Amino acid sequence: MFLQNWESIQTIRLLGGVETASPSVFGGSSRALKGHNGTVTAGSMSWFGAESISSATYYCSAQLCGLKPGGGWTAASGAAELASMSVASGLGPVLAVGGGTEAVTPLDYTLSDITTLAHAGYSYGRPYRDAAGWWRCWVGRTLLNQTGSPVTVTELGIYLPLYCGSTSASVSMAALVYRELLPEPVTLAEGESFGFALRLKFYGKR
Repeated sequence: MFLQNWESIQTIRLLGGVETASPSVFGGSSRALKGHNGTVTAGSMSWFGAESISSATYYCSAQLCGLKPGGGWTAASGAAELASMSVASGLGPVLAVGGGTEAVTPLDYTLSDITTLAHAGYSYGRPYRDAAGWWRCWVGRTLLNQTGSPVTVTELGIYLPLYCGSTSASVSMAALVYRELLPEPVTLAEGESFGFALRLKFYGKR
């Protein structure tokens, strides 16, 4: 499910500033962005930049709308690690796994991140727009268990690293924009790898 953070970013893209007058309120009418640690941070359109991207530009909202799943932070193991990186580390959303079991709601803003699995591979299908106006894409990630004991994955999510400035800037916030519970938990034994994937569909104009 796409979350309130996703909707808020689309609204901010149109209206400009981030709503922080009542940062404790994170409901359907809020334009706040809630980070993985629960913080609501002030910002402006400069967080998301123009409709094009280069090594020296601000974060591009078009890349969020397109979900550019081939972004460079693919090896990040959770939101805290993602939020500690610098812009020079790469661009793009990250598929992450967790151990949470609570039902998905639009107000979710974090996973119960599993950070002990080793990154073993990343793949994606670039977004394309079908004849009915729906954007479609997919993203996949292979993880390897080298912990010495079984690890169970119950949820998948997409974190978006937001930042402002140039390639010397640091990440401002890691925002969860999508969360989904697996139909059945996946338990990886020691030495076992598994490929996780999400197929995404959302509506939008070019």
